[in-house]
Amino acid sequence: MNAAGLGIFRYTTRCGTVFGHTGNFFGYTDFMAASPDGTCSAVVTASEQLRPDLNGKVFEALRRAEVLAVCAALAGR
Repeated sequence: MNAAGLGIFRYTTRCGTVFGHTGNFFGYTDFMAASPDGTCSAVVTASEQLRPDLNGKVFEALRRAEVLAVCAALAGR
């Protein structure tokens, strides 16, 4: 789940909540997020433009990697 305000999304994951943004451009897909207090962050970048309607299985793998990155970042708190 996510929610937005002023371009900052709230991502609720199984490991906690982070705030950030995702996006893609020709050749890239990015995910950036930080803990609510800003002490932990996670960044995942793919060197391909990924969308669920074009490359569903790879996009789902990317989503799993994003959650793992968030969980690893928040584990250090």
